[in-house]
Amino acid sequence: MKIAVLNGSPKGDLSVTIRSVRYMELHEPDHTFDMIQVASVINRIEKDEEYFNAIMQRISEADAVLFAFPLYVMLVPAQFKRFIELIFERNAEKHFKGKYAASISTSVHFMDHIANNYIHAIAEDLGMQFLGSFSAHMQDLLKEDEQKRLLQFTSFFLETIRKKPVIQPLNPQVHHLTPPYNPASPVTPVNPGNLRILILTDRMAPDSNCAKMVDRLNETFRGKATVAEIPDIGMKGGCLGCCRCGYDNTCVYTDGFSEWYRNNLLASDIIILAGEIHDRFLSSGFKQILDRSFFMGHIPAFKGKTIGYLVSGPLSENPVLMEFFRAFTDSEGVLSGRIISDESDDPAEIDRRIDSFAASLLDSAESGYIPPPTFYAVSGHKIFRDMIWGGMGAIFRADHRYFKRNRLYDFPQYQYRQRIQSLFLTCILAIPSARQSVFLRMKEHMVEAHDRVLEDSMR
Repeated sequence: MKIAVLNGSPKGDLSVTIRSVRYMELHEPDHTFDMIQVASVINRIEKDEEYFNAIMQRISEADAVLFAFPLYVMLVPAQFKRFIELIFERNAEKHFKGKYAASISTSVHFMDHIANNYIHAIAEDLGMQFLGSFSAHMQDLLKEDEQKRLLQFTSFFLETIRKKPVIQPLNPQVHHLTPPYNPASPVTPVNPGNLRILILTDRMAPDSNCAKMVDRLNETFRGKATVAEIPDIGMKGGCLGCCRCGYDNTCVYTDGFSEWYRNNLLASDIIILAGEIHDRFLSSGFKQILDRSFFMGHIPAFKGKTIGYLVSGPLSENPVLMEFFRAFTDSEGVLSGRIISDESDDPAEIDRRIDSFAASLLDSAESGYIPPPTFYAVSGHKIFRDMIWGGMGAIFRADHRYFKRNRLYDFPQYQYRQRIQSLFLTCILAIPSARQSVFLRMKEHMVEAHDRVLEDSMR
């Protein structure tokens, strides 16, 4: 069989992900793995339609497609995202329709499920039958057990293609037709005071829903928000994955993005991401902003800021995008995280949403309230803590300094009081009579310390 491998790594063949694909290829010599460079040559693909068509022809000739990519900020790299957009923009879905597909990715497992779910949904949007994701840690290929697991996946993938089963789609179809929005009611203005507000958006047609929503939002802020269009930032390209920024947060690019990021984005108190849905996410331009922000490493640069999301398109039909917003908000430790969209037939309803959105962002910024961290933030912290403390600390030296300065190396073995208490309780519970006594009053024991807090509050 012939497998078309779409290489979504900006590093081309110098990719950890592609090493796993090569391992698959070496152990399946009877099958052809056609390596198609995508992310590393995205500029040529955009400009040269004949080159794009040649890629589509190679996909048409394949029996199945393997999406191969590293994770960049919880999703595929922006360059790969742009390639996916081009497939739909150039009506090239027919080359994928009916084929079997799977994905292989490498990461440190931080939100890898979001990227896998995104590719799963994209494959089904292309009319493909998706067989599953192989989501590996970037060092897994060095381990014998993981090599065996990879070969098991390879065998499963190829054997399933041979058997040609029917695979039920799991993602609801997205309807991209949104009713035109024209403001229908007077603006209810709010006073931002000295708060600095930045609205980051694509460059859109003035008559688009998103442009009109942004205009109304800025009116609500009494025109005091700065509207930054992504093309004006002047990025020369997407993140290259070189990790040279890890030592001192200095990006290899000298296009001014790092300065803009620090002096404009991070200098703002309220940041609003305003964009249209492209396939199952925002535009590749937004993804490029997120990827390039990695020059800050694993430091939560937005911590304490207020972030809002204004979306034009079928947001409620895009669970991947909504989960990305939730994960980003939680893991960055930001205020608010409100989301609004133009999903309504009633323009007045959208007007009210925008006005309420603006007011709630101001309230959030003034309150300083950051919600307690949930699974996204807690798990992310542990993953990055262990990674930076371990082998990656030498490369990501800026992260190490930040974690050390902010006492984020909070390993459980350093919690001596809890360890002593646990050891003492373990010894007590080893005595049958004591164990029975404790278990009989377990519910009371669980709230004893909390009751003392309540008693102290009443004094």
